[in-house]
Amino acid sequence: MPNGGEIWTAGSTPTVSWEARNPAGWVQVDLMLGDALYRGLGQALMRQSNFVWSIDPRLGDTNAYRIRLTSIVDPALQDASDAAFSVTGSGVPPNPAFGQPLLLNGGFESLTTHWETIAGKPAILGIAHGKGAPMAGARFLHGGLSPGGDMVLSQEIDLLEAGFAACDLDEGAVVEAEAWLRSAHALGTYDDQVSFRVGCLDAIGREMSAMRSMIGGDSTWVRRTLAGLLPPGTRRLRVEVAGRHRRDADNDSMVDEVAVCLQRAWPIVQPKITKLPMLQDFRQDAMTLIWETDGNLALHGVDWGRDSVSERACAPIETVCIDGTHFVHCATLAGLSPETSYVYRVRSGSAASPVFAFRTAPRRDTPFAVAWWADSQSNPAILRQLIPRMLERGVDWMGVAGDMASNGSSLSDWHNYWFTPLEFQNLAQTRPVLFARGNHDGEGPLSYAYSALPGNESWFAFDYGNSRFIFLDSEASTSAAPEQFAWLTSELARAETQRAAFRIVCFHKLPYANLWNGGGYTGEAWVRNDWVPLFQQHHVDLVINGHAHNYNRGATNGVTYVVVGGGGGELDTERVARWPLFTVEHSLYHYARMAVAGHTLTWEVFSNTGQPLDRIVLTSRLPLLELENPEPAAETLPLTVRGKPDTAYILERSADLSAWSMIATQAIPAAGFPAITHTVSTTAAQSFYRARATP
Repeated sequence: MPNGGEIWTAGSTPTVSWEARNPAGWVQVDLMLGDALYRGLGQALMRQSNFVWSIDPRLGDTNAYRIRLTSIVDPALQDASDAAFSVTGSGVPPNPAFGQPLLLNGGFESLTTHWETIAGKPAILGIAHGKGAPMAGARFLHGGLSPGGDMVLSQEIDLLEAGFAACDLDEGAVVEAEAWLRSAHALGTYDDQVSFRVGCLDAIGREMSAMRSMIGGDSTWVRRTLAGLLPPGTRRLRVEVAGRHRRDADNDSMVDEVAVCLQRAWPIVQPKITKLPMLQDFRQDAMTLIWETDGNLALHGVDWGRDSVSERACAPIETVCIDGTHFVHCATLAGLSPETSYVYRVRSGSAASPVFAFRTAPRRDTPFAVAWWADSQSNPAILRQLIPRMLERGVDWMGVAGDMASNGSSLSDWHNYWFTPLEFQNLAQTRPVLFARGNHDGEGPLSYAYSALPGNESWFAFDYGNSRFIFLDSEASTSAAPEQFAWLTSELARAETQRAAFRIVCFHKLPYANLWNGGGYTGEAWVRNDWVPLFQQHHVDLVINGHAHNYNRGATNGVTYVVVGGGGGELDTERVARWPLFTVEHSLYHYARMAVAGHTLTWEVFSNTGQPLDRIVLTSRLPLLELENPEPAAETLPLTVRGKPDTAYILERSADLSAWSMIATQAIPAAGFPAITHTVSTTAAQSFYRARATP
């Protein structure tokens, strides 16, 4: 019921009812206009036998409506009203374009007809090609066989040509889209990443907003859906399917049965902000932030400025659709100035956050401080104890060495163990947080939906102040992702990286573990074999890890290693090894504060009760060349080179800043005053001097 002949009034809430034998699973409830789908109404348990339908006052009057029920698990199991029923009191007849499929060749049965290849070398495959069966039909889209890169296909939909009037689009239309996605490996495995996206464009092709799906993230077909309110002025849709190539020779990003339609927005329920904004950026001229709402039938934005949030507004916003009640919005504020404070708030419909403030990244010579921790995962109370102590001592941003959640596939974990603790004293709303993924966070869809990290979001590097920070993904071993090893080798060898005052590397799974409950684990052998030699060869100053829930610090071959796994996970106390490099060890909850000022890095560690646990000072490998006396005596000039102990430096001279000749090579003493002084001749009319570390 209704089964034909009924007359219902717009604005009422009638009940759709049915009978079923051996009911199982859920049913999809659709409104049909004649024999064509007009609008999806919702889903209900089959055994529930009823669904309350609120009739949109603007639905449109006609006597040609029918209800159709479809089993979610068995789409062939279907029933519909035997005859049409009527709706009255809702104005003009409905535009039949609503609810109709708008995308052409969404199943790729006609190869890539109607699609434009933006990147990569995608292939259309069938079951005979060895990559599995299509979701439906005979063909599906594959990211490309041995492509060596990412894949993007795009299709634009002209909504006016599709039969919509401007008033249809500007008075509350909703875009609904779905696609079936698949990768090569099982859920949670480091793998290629496939997703799809719908952008809302104005009449001249500018993107006004966008919706993006979570990654497919599994070796079986997964249905991903998008839904969101069209901004007024939308005239076209741009649909993109994308495959990020991350492992193996083939880009195993697979897509099938992409569908897009427009629906009338009813009812309009204003969303609530369920997660306050989290800053995730490192730049002097921009700031990226994310926040979450429980609905997406609203327009989203960021109000911001130097002195007032009324100065500027940010658009477009991209929304990651997790499910029907979790929507993650991402915005980037651009055109900012270095070392400058700004205020902002986020908006979603009528909901708005409080006003927060942040400061952009410093110039190269400005001191800065970073808070570090790892493995907060299951005890947010500990992180709440650490946060006030971080703020008391002052930090500019936070670095986390993984395991923010206990179960990266759990929505509640991300809410309770990550976002909520970092809302305490507005830590993540006022200071950026950047992280390396841990094994508990995983490589699953939620881990990427709840982040807006740089680069490919797995490994990335950036300058902050005078230092270079490199984040790696220890879930992607060299055998699984040789691309990461190649990227790391190139990144460490870059002249710009070598010119940084300090080179800091962060990842989760540590190369050396002394304590581990349950025994047997002493660190990652492949990290020791593959990454550690690179750190030594390219003079990395500091490596920061988690995974073991304790604090360790030591140095070997010029590289300092620290384990900061005291963020809240159950502490490791069982001895499994005595790695000789470690000289400091504590099984206590803690965080670290790293302060960089010029050529000095100060590393301090404090327990959750405020107890100082460790302190070291590192000197930059970059030399400082100083005049001992600016007035030469007897045509000689003393030059002092200050640098890292036990490091050899070359002193050079030039008459034209082009050709350089060596004056001396000498190492800074391993102990004592970290400097060496040379006396040079000043008989030349003009001389330039420089010092550089030996390779």
